[in-house]
Amino acid sequence: MLSRVVGVAAGVVALGLALPTGVAGQGASRSPVDDLLDRVTADINDLRYADAIVRGRALAQQADAMAVPQRVRLQLLMAAAFFPDERAQQRGDSALAHLRAAVRLAPDVRFAAELRWRGLDSLLETARARTVAAVLRAPEEQRSGGPGSAASVELVAHRPMRLALRVVDRATGRTVRRDTATAERVRIDLPAHDGSRLLLAAGEYDLILVAHEIGRPDSVAAVHALSVDGTPPLLEPEPDLPAATLRPEYRAPNRTGVLATGFAFSGATIVLATLGRSDAALRDGFSPDARAYAVGGAILLGTAVVAWRDRGRPVPRNVAANADIRADHARRVEAVRATNRTRLEGYRATVRIAAEGR
Repeated sequence: MLSRVVGVAAGVVALGLALPTGVAGQGASRSPVDDLLDRVTADINDLRYADAIVRGRALAQQADAMAVPQRVRLQLLMAAAFFPDERAQQRGDSALAHLRAAVRLAPDVRFAAELRWRGLDSLLETARARTVAAVLRAPEEQRSGGPGSAASVELVAHRPMRLALRVVDRATGRTVRRDTATAERVRIDLPAHDGSRLLLAAGEYDLILVAHEIGRPDSVAAVHALSVDGTPPLLEPEPDLPAATLRPEYRAPNRTGVLATGFAFSGATIVLATLGRSDAALRDGFSPDARAYAVGGAILLGTAVVAWRDRGRPVPRNVAANADIRADHARRVEAVRATNRTRLEGYRATVRIAAEGR
């Protein structure tokens, strides 16, 4: 028992260190809430589980004002208080409820090695299996812009899921960035520009995370506020290439003449087959050869196909002139793009992402 007491003491004190890096790192500075959590820790350390539960419940009333790492730590402490290794004091349903709440806040949450024991580890895995959880993690403030510099977010799920992230401009409702991945953990960069256009202009955005279970209908979603501060560069518009500046490269096809010729040959074939026999007795005794109508129809059909496919004859002089016009336009576009790239390279923005979604 003494060794277990020492283990609980060390493990509970280390609870904050046992949180995932993205969670624990946000709670590095101490606050009065941390002192209250330490008192709950001390109760568990002294095996005063009932006192720990009372203090924890009182502290839970302030949960809305607590940072995510503090809320995760509180849920873990409550689970530990409700499910010690003393069988007579175990209240598995209550501990499971707190562990599920911890998993929803931090899908990859884990206990410190000193606190772990088979029953508590098993209960945590049960909580993961019964909970659909995915969160977005990011520093509260990042700089974006410049060579190799981009804001980024991390999407973390309780197991591999289909993760989708959208960045929506609140002012216009337009989706300015969309990314998807099937993973348990993935990092997504949010660059300020792509070298030719601005991707994150100054303004307010919504980061929308939607996670779907693979092979199951369950899903979870969260919306984080994102704000961007910075003075965007003035970009030059790329020059257009009006169609009116290009010369026709083909003479108009003579479809009417082609069809008229086809009709003439088709009609002549049928007329000759019908009336071209000079002997009256022959005309009266035998009907015209049906093959003549087939040949006439084939001539007419072939002529129609030729007329339909006729695009006219090329005009080499116009083709060459248009090639020069397009080449000049491409040079002017590239000059504008080079200017814009230079201006974008100097763009710097401050990106702030709310720690909690709604």
